[in-house]
Amino acid sequence: MTRSGTWPLRAGATVGALIYAALAIGNGLDRLALTRPGAVSDVPEIFATNALGVAGEADLRSDPRAANRLAERLVGRAPIEPFSTALLGASRAASGGDAGADRAFRVAGQLGWRIPLTQSYWLAAALASGDARIAAQHLDALLRQRPDLLSLPETVAPFESNAAARNALVDRLATRPPWLDGYAGAMDPAPAATMIIRRMPVLKMLGDRGIILGCVVIAPAVSQLAAAGLTAEVEALRGQHCPSQAE
Repeated sequence: MTRSGTWPLRAGATVGALIYAALAIGNGLDRLALTRPGAVSDVPEIFATNALGVAGEADLRSDPRAANRLAERLVGRAPIEPFSTALLGASRAASGGDAGADRAFRVAGQLGWRIPLTQSYWLAAALASGDARIAAQHLDALLRQRPDLLSLPETVAPFESNAAARNALVDRLATRPPWLDGYAGAMDPAPAATMIIRRMPVLKMLGDRGIILGCVVIAPAVSQLAAAGLTAEVEALRGQHCPSQAE
C-alpha cells in the first residue's frame, strides 16, 4: 500500500484515539465528582451523570426546585440507577410534592435499598405510621452505610423519645450491629440532662439484656455526665457497662 493509501488509516486511528481519550477524560471527571464535589462544574454536560447526582443532592436543602430539575435529567440518563429515583423523590418531598415523592421512592426501593435517601424516607414513613419495628430496620440499614449520621441527634432522637420506638431500637442494638459502639460512645452535643432523658434508658435496657459495652465504649458518655456533676448517673452507667471501674 502506498504512503498516500495509508494516510486515511493513520488519520482514522488518530481520530479514534482522540475520541477515546476525550471519552475517558469526560467519564473520569464525572467519576471524580463523587469524591470531589467541587469538580462538578468541570464535567462536560454530555458526560454528566454522577455530577448531576452530586449537584442535585447538594441543592436539596437550599434549592429543592433546582434539585428536582437535576433529578429529572438524571432519571432520563440513568433510569435504572436507584439513586436517580431516590434523588427525584427527595427533591419532590423537599418541594412539598408528597404524592410524587412517594411514587418515586417506591420505584427507588424496588431498584435497590443501598441508598441513604431511600432508607431515610421509608424510615420516616414507618415512624409516621407507628411501625417502630420497620423503622428500626431502616435505621439499622441506614447507619450501616452512614455511621457518621450518629453525630446528628435527630437521627436517633425519634427512637429514644418514644417507648415503642425505644424498644425497637434496643432490639436492633442487641444484635450488635457495627454502629453499636458508635451509638453508645457518641458525645451528645445536647446538655447532659437531655442525654440522660434520651440515651441513658437505652443503655440501661441494653445492660439489662446482658449487652455489656465496656469501659472504652462508654467513656465519652461518662465524661459528659461527670463534667455535669451527675455522679449517680456515672456510677449507674459504669455499674452496668464498666463494672471494674464502678465504686
